[in-house]
Amino acid sequence: FTRIMVELQEQGFKAINMKQFLAFMERNVKIPPRSVLLIQDGVFETRNFDKNFRSYWESLGWPVVNGWVSEPDLPESVWVENIILENEGWVDHQAQGVISDTILSDESSKAVITRELEDSLNAFAEHYGKTPYAFIWPNGGFGLRPVQAARQLGYQLGFTSNPRGPVMYNWVP
Repeated sequence: FTRIMVELQEQGFKAINMKQFLAFMERNVKIPPRSVLLIQDGVFETRNFDKNFRSYWESLGWPVVNGWVSEPDLPESVWVENIILENEGWVDHQAQGVISDTILSDESSKAVITRELEDSLNAFAEHYGKTPYAFIWPNGGFGLRPVQAARQLGYQLGFTSNPRGPVMYNWVP
């Protein structure tokens, strides 16, 4: 992680936030020529962000996106810590479903797709007071049916670790 972050700095990259990326994709709003979007997925406490990302925010202004899994049984303290990080403005939480490691595909039932996409929206509204517009596909899995459902629910961006998949719902070279 540290090596990658140092290499990004040395090569002149600038981290952008999800709003900047969305504006670039939708309206071709200018972003730095060597932009990078830092996405960490999973549920973490403040100490993780402090250890791994806060120094980059403080020294370089680099924000981080957290692909947040809105697990139903999360301790309230973890929600509160992440709400504070969100309100500080440098950690942007976006959706990654509600049950860890659920892989969405064309074989997933409508109920599972709905649970992962819609229940995540509901949890964000309840806890963060916002609507996520990006979905980080858990374990890189996605399919046409889940993508169509995500778009119908208002998700505007989708990210996958699958090298054959889209960075967005439309391919971006």
